[in-house]
Amino acid sequence: MNKGILIFVLVFIAIFALSIQAQELEYNIYDFKIRYGSVLVVNDMIFKGRANISSAISLPKDAKGMFLSINNENVEQEVIEHESIKLLMINKKDVERVRISYITEEVMDANEFLTNIRAIYPTKLLQVSLTLQPGTTSEKPILYPKPDKVDSDEQAEILIWERGNFKDELSIYVKFRQRASLLWLAIPLAMFLVILILYMYYLKQQEPRGRKK
Repeated sequence: MNKGILIFVLVFIAIFALSIQAQELEYNIYDFKIRYGSVLVVNDMIFKGRANISSAISLPKDAKGMFLSINNENVEQEVIEHESIKLLMINKKDVERVRISYITEEVMDANEFLTNIRAIYPTKLLQVSLTLQPGTTSEKPILYPKPDKVDSDEQAEILIWERGNFKDELSIYVKFRQRASLLWLAIPLAMFLVILILYMYYLKQQEPRGRKK
């Protein structure tokens, strides 16, 4: 993208800054799921009533597999890229709900997760959930800020943050590690039980037998 297009994008953002401030979200929900070094991100924005949206939403530069729906209908994406900038343009009337999803690796670094969420619109309730890779657990206290809730499904730990009347930004950092597998405990225990049974059998064989009458 040349300099002229970049200037256009910046002007577009400035022009619609006031209209953005006029809109308000009832809920802004981010769901992050870590899977094999990548993160699946799903963002649901639910407006108070219907809104006319003209927004440029910043995305990770490596975002792929993008999906956009407005009012539960798939919408063709308009994406503008320039060097480290990747913007999803949305210009729509009578919007009640927006869903954006994509896959990224930018928020991951080995066994660390870091993201920064900014308030595009004033939000009554922001909820962020992070589902860790199955078989891992968060390092306490190496996570910031402290989650408001810690949950889990059958396979993974889920960290949840909530913010009411959200108007600024929220940075989240989590370091995680491989959870100790019960298999490593089961194997030594099984070996110990086998040895114990064999030893007891050996002692039984060594007992003197009663004399025959």
